[in-house]
Amino acid sequence: MKSAAMRATTDNTVDELLTLICHHLQITDLQQTQAETRYQAIGRALDAPRSPLFGHGPGLYPQGSLKLGTTVKPLAREEFDLDLVCELETDARRFPHPPQLITSIAIYLNSLPAYVGKVRTKNRCVRIIYADQFHMDLLPACQDPSNGGTHLLVPDRDSHGWKPSNPRGYAKWFESRCSYTPRLVEGKSEPIPPKEPVVLKPTLKLATQLLKRWRDLKYAERKRVAPISIVLTTLAGLHFNGQDSVSAALVEILDRIIGEFPASNFRMVVLNPVNQAEDLSEKWDENPEAYREFTKGLMELRQQLHEIAKPQPLDLLCKKLSGVFGEDVSKTAVTRFGRDLEQSRSSGNLYVQRHSGTLSTLAAAGAVTRVHPHTFYGG
Repeated sequence: MKSAAMRATTDNTVDELLTLICHHLQITDLQQTQAETRYQAIGRALDAPRSPLFGHGPGLYPQGSLKLGTTVKPLAREEFDLDLVCELETDARRFPHPPQLITSIAIYLNSLPAYVGKVRTKNRCVRIIYADQFHMDLLPACQDPSNGGTHLLVPDRDSHGWKPSNPRGYAKWFESRCSYTPRLVEGKSEPIPPKEPVVLKPTLKLATQLLKRWRDLKYAERKRVAPISIVLTTLAGLHFNGQDSVSAALVEILDRIIGEFPASNFRMVVLNPVNQAEDLSEKWDENPEAYREFTKGLMELRQQLHEIAKPQPLDLLCKKLSGVFGEDVSKTAVTRFGRDLEQSRSSGNLYVQRHSGTLSTLAAAGAVTRVHPHTFYGG
């Protein structure tokens, strides 16, 4: 029998390894608990009598990657970000100078012992930094009466006014692209969604996590030109074609994005799917180098993924995965895959997942077919 490192891989092997990489990119249970504790504390502080939001009915809910289930563990010595919306039950006209709303929230929080020295103002939000853990970006918002529904108005310091936004609408769109209906959470202040087990995640969420990890690694030393998360997430959602295979989904997403690159004199425009008036990629106008790096990087990644998908010895596959997603998570995934595969085969506890066709040692909700013990790779 061949050693685990020399056995030829299959499509299922690649998908299982990519899924295991996503498992190791998850935030830890401790980080999840800490984030929930901080989140609840901020909610109480913003609704306290001294708060500039007192009487305006502030209600918090997550947006961005934590809401979508695409959070990626940051590289060493970095913090993961938690994006929160603070929706007010008041007319935006009560705040004729929207940027002042950001400033007043920051001043108030910085006056509280728990937040002294941790507060920063950004263009549209207030950032609270928990060193070596995570930071929370708090986005104040009011309902947009012109558009209704889940549409919001958010302050924008650059324009000195209000800008349209719709984070709930975006989350609903992304979930629809994942081919299942999101669970609605009732209540004024929504809790952080529970951490979703990787084996139950839709393919699109796994593909998005992997794209973001590639971005973090490739541009670790050049963050100025790194594509922002909302652009990667939107492009992945727009070009996902319902594949069960994570590797096939990634390759087709990249093929379709690259196929839509315009002529060299123009740049790609990525519009918000729930607000066609918003250009999510507008920063490329200010930083054309970032757009050039984006197109070059995606073409390189597509070639790397085609190489990863080829049948090859497991040790060579690990080397290629390391070059794209990082040596630490790739080696950990390959080691766990080899160990669990041998153990599960010998005990008869290997399953094929319904949602992806990949192998798993977990008899989760999606695991329907038991794989009987035999020599998986042959030879």
